[in-house]
Amino acid sequence: MQRLLRCFCCFLFALIALSEKPVAFVASSKISNSVNYADVRARVAKSFPEKANEIANLIAVLQDLSKATVDLTKQISTHCQQ
Repeated sequence: MQRLLRCFCCFLFALIALSEKPVAFVASSKISNSVNYADVRARVAKSFPEKANEIANLIAVLQDLSKATVDLTKQISTHCQQ
């Protein structure tokens, strides 16, 4: 289960990395043929911890959903056995 969650997080991070903002930033840098690497470093330094926090919150929600699903499944099994 932990391996699946780790794969899901990697997929989610890749999906976020390919979202509209980075693509738009790359497209605008291709037009001007110059990249302000200080700006890129500043954006990454600011956005990486924010995305990590979002992913941590998502993992917490998924874990809560998983626990709730297990509890509900046990309740249904108990009810069906009666």
